[in-house]
Amino acid sequence: MNHTDLVAVTSRSFSKHSVLRRQLQERFSQVKFNESGIKLTDNALIDFLKDAKRAIIGLEVINDHVLDHLPELKVICKMGTGIDKIDLEALKRRKIAFAHTPGVNQRSVAELVLGMIFTLLRHLSTINSLIKKGDWQQLKGRLLSGQTIGIIGFGAVGRDLAKLLSIFECQCLIYDVQPCTQLMPHVKQVDLDTLLNHSEIVSIHVPLISENYHFIGARELAKMKHQSILINTARGGLVDEDALYDALTTGHLSAAALDVFEHEPIVPKKLLDLENFFATSHIGGSTEEAIEAMGMMAIENLEKMEI
Repeated sequence: MNHTDLVAVTSRSFSKHSVLRRQLQERFSQVKFNESGIKLTDNALIDFLKDAKRAIIGLEVINDHVLDHLPELKVICKMGTGIDKIDLEALKRRKIAFAHTPGVNQRSVAELVLGMIFTLLRHLSTINSLIKKGDWQQLKGRLLSGQTIGIIGFGAVGRDLAKLLSIFECQCLIYDVQPCTQLMPHVKQVDLDTLLNHSEIVSIHVPLISENYHFIGARELAKMKHQSILINTARGGLVDEDALYDALTTGHLSAAALDVFEHEPIVPKKLLDLENFFATSHIGGSTEEAIEAMGMMAIENLEKMEI
């Protein structure tokens, strides 16, 4: 391996992390970071990656158009789990090596789900806004303890969420395309309709692939338990946002929380205008611990992948 290869880091979280910067610079003599603080797209992304042989990327779109302008690029390492923005076939055609960092940010995402659950069950966002306006109201909420939680997708994040929920004596109904083994006593694998029909809270943890686009649409929302809650910290395209709006405005769902959206950073205004809708800005993996773990794995992948 040639440690003089130019490494370009588009990931903003990596570029701002002093420990990761130092670790990468100790291994490679030529490194450039995304100092702009903005997500690079189209020509800006191409210009930044020009002449780089290796890259560490975040949420950037890597497709034929981008790769056609980057003949020098031989290795791409993705910070994070999702690969829906990367054309893997285009990489394969050009013999560009690829790796990502699954299985290291599950606690970060699972804890965000818990935070969203408490926020919605106890109306924390609404109460905070009221107090700031001088309006003291003691809104009645609900307990998490004893609730039935539906977990769609039982990979690393889904399993960690179920583990955290065990302390609250929740029953977890899980749906996964693969048979799941070594389940905890409070976890039961069921079909999707059973999960939707019987869960007070449904949390989504599946990848965004073509078959899963709008995985939760009008049909699935209609099957959810009346006054239940929907949470999505996976990928935006998994939920039909128009159908979600209808379910929230009719009162079929009591609330929803999304960390991801179909056309980020755009969030539909009609959803934001709803009191029973809570949004965050794709921060599931944005903890110091998760960023460092993902970054170190990306560096290790970058080192061991031969050109």
